[in-house]
Amino acid sequence: MSTSESRNLNPIEQKVGHEEVDLTITDAIPIGISVLTPDGTTIYVNPRGLDDAGITLDQVKSKGLLERICHPDDLDPVLGQRRRGLSQGVPFELEMRLLLKNGEYRWHLAQYNPLTDESGKIIRWYLTAIDIDDRKRAEEMLQKSEEDLRTITDTVRQPIVVLAPDATTLYANRVALDITGLTISEVTTGGFLTRACHPDDVDRVLNERSAGLSKGIPFDSEARISSKNGHYRWLLLQYNPLKDERGQIVRWYATATDINDQKKTEERLRNENLVLRE
Repeated sequence: MSTSESRNLNPIEQKVGHEEVDLTITDAIPIGISVLTPDGTTIYVNPRGLDDAGITLDQVKSKGLLERICHPDDLDPVLGQRRRGLSQGVPFELEMRLLLKNGEYRWHLAQYNPLTDESGKIIRWYLTAIDIDDRKRAEEMLQKSEEDLRTITDTVRQPIVVLAPDATTLYANRVALDITGLTISEVTTGGFLTRACHPDDVDRVLNERSAGLSKGIPFDSEARISSKNGHYRWLLLQYNPLKDERGQIVRWYATATDINDQKKTEERLRNENLVLRE
């Protein structure tokens, strides 16, 4: 093509003219990559993507990629979400189960990124698919184990609060909620200590908790916690971490033991000793 002929092409045609080079690049990337038109029609899948799925490019063009390999239970929701994402014209992500050539479905993270011309008009979408099945299974196992633990903690006759690694309150068992008169919604949105701890203790206790969590080892704290009748009682808060197989903390479990009588005895002894010294 001559220089003058190249100048006569509009911006979209110039972009598409370079697509052969782009596809050569995608073929060298070791993850599945698909190229879509602005309306979502699949026009190309790199060799890795075709090999993983065990299909040909002609099969993709005749029926569509997702229609061939997306799990039937995921297909309609995914197509709807993709349609909305494509209409917005900005990068977006979807999670879905995709069929591999061995007949197994595995969870993938599909990331859509637009290619625009000089005027900002979308001329292509590039889709990458990253296998996240192991992560999804780990999340499902964690969720199942947490459900089991919640069932167990609700039968324990001691207040128990479950925290995320960043100290976000995730759950409080029935005893903790019954003693304080709080709801699970109040606990998870406002934080257990923030809502139940005595105003004179809350800053100290939160600082002690922050320092303890940062060390990643079991620790204790003492605080006056409000009961549903409005009275405060001293509790011993004991924090213990739950770690995964890599040693990373995934949850903190805090138990509360009533030490109010002990604290009153200590205070009475201090007062008696003070009188004796005087």
